[in-house]
Amino acid sequence: MSMEIIRTEALTKQFTIKTGVFRKGHLLTALKDVNISVRERSVFALVGESGSGKSTLARLILRLLRPTEGKVFFRDRDVFSLKGNELRSYRRAVQVVFQDPFASLNPRMSVYSIISEPLRIHEIVRKKEDLKGRVVELLELVGLKEEHMHRYPHQFSGGQRQRISIARALALSPEVIVADEPLSSLDVSIQAQILNLMNELRERENLTYIFISHDLNVVNYFADRVAVMYLGRVVEEAEAEQLFNNPLHPYTELLIDSIPKLRGLADLKSGRDETRGRFRVISAAQVEGGCLFRNRCPSAKGICERHEPELIEHAGRKIACHLY
Repeated sequence: MSMEIIRTEALTKQFTIKTGVFRKGHLLTALKDVNISVRERSVFALVGESGSGKSTLARLILRLLRPTEGKVFFRDRDVFSLKGNELRSYRRAVQVVFQDPFASLNPRMSVYSIISEPLRIHEIVRKKEDLKGRVVELLELVGLKEEHMHRYPHQFSGGQRQRISIARALALSPEVIVADEPLSSLDVSIQAQILNLMNELRERENLTYIFISHDLNVVNYFADRVAVMYLGRVVEEAEAEQLFNNPLHPYTELLIDSIPKLRGLADLKSGRDETRGRFRVISAAQVEGGCLFRNRCPSAKGICERHEPELIEHAGRKIACHLY
């Protein structure tokens, strides 16, 4: 059994939203009481619609945001209490690959400068010749060549740019990579190449991934464990195979039903769509009290209006639903 590497406890994040210059802001709860545990050398996926809190959770783990309440632990050390050298060590250990490689790479910097920058800042490599050797090594690790070193981001395809982003993330020999929708801006054929690369690097570099994605087919293939998020809450968490073979929460069922499938000719002629009307834009502020999913749930009961369900252990997984 792998050891735990990252854990969150009752993690809550609120933002103050102002609608005008002289109007008092109101609080938006982006995350509420999120408890997850990520095992070493595993792929822990976060899934859910836009606005469910996935990226906010990732930013808290990266210490790009501070929580309103709760804690993040890295190997049982409170991340938000780290200072000085301990904080620098954490920055090296937990790296990120962003969604859009064109936006995340400085267009005025060469590939050599982009990849060597973290090595220079953290003083990992001091000599110029050693620095060049390490950059070449990282480029080859992600399937690029030495000749690419002095080119600029605009001279590469989307897939190549994402490989450069991965090389930069690997420069400091991290233990954890937070991958925030790393495939969504790429063509399908390129997505498969990047996914295979990430899989190979996981084995070779003993990496742990926190993987955020809208593509449930990719998650089903790549992830070991999956947390399903809805309006800032984790509503179901289970091993990937268990979750996709037998989803229990009505929202998880909705997401899995929405995976594109080949439809029969009869369905196309009739225009039948089992998920029609089930995807409506909604916010936590529109649902006062009770279960936040109840207005979209076909199994909602009276208790769903009165009490918000707690995340409990059930049938070898975690689930927040009054049905269980």
